[in-house]
Amino acid sequence: MELCSHLEVDGLTPTTELVKEVLEAVSIPVKVMIRPRQGNFIYTDKELLKMTGAIYAMKDLGVYGVVLGILNKYKMVDSINTASLAEIAKPLNVTFHKAIDYTGDIMENVKVLNDITSVDAILTSGGKATAMHGKSTINELQESFGHRLEIIAAGKITSAELEMHKINLKTTSLHGRKIVAS
Repeated sequence: MELCSHLEVDGLTPTTELVKEVLEAVSIPVKVMIRPRQGNFIYTDKELLKMTGAIYAMKDLGVYGVVLGILNKYKMVDSINTASLAEIAKPLNVTFHKAIDYTGDIMENVKVLNDITSVDAILTSGGKATAMHGKSTINELQESFGHRLEIIAAGKITSAELEMHKINLKTTSLHGRKIVAS
């Protein structure tokens, strides 16, 4: 489960109180969004410090993982700050989120993430509005990087479409706001 607040802006870091409540209520792994504000994924030093503090707080709470994404002014993965925050997060699972879909060249930017050994997974719609529209890129990512990185397909995936996605996508991990147990 990925936990965040403010889904209307694609998710922000939830309060520690909310995280505590969820951890007490569920028995499944919980990943927490680390995103201090809405908008682009280019962060100031002050925002990066806030993200660092949030990661330490989530580690103290005992979450399974964190989800974050940092780009530079050229809309490429900010490898220095991503590596730094991912290393701080260890031993938690670290997922680079859909910020990857805002880069000009997803494959080149995933190569950068592949070299950051403290990043475990990437959440992507293949640069398209939906996972199904981005399936060729998602499948290429799975073939090229799936041996080291968990490629998590995301983008308008619902419970009703799970079987279709399982047939068309080579990744075994799917993410969606509307995937619920029946």
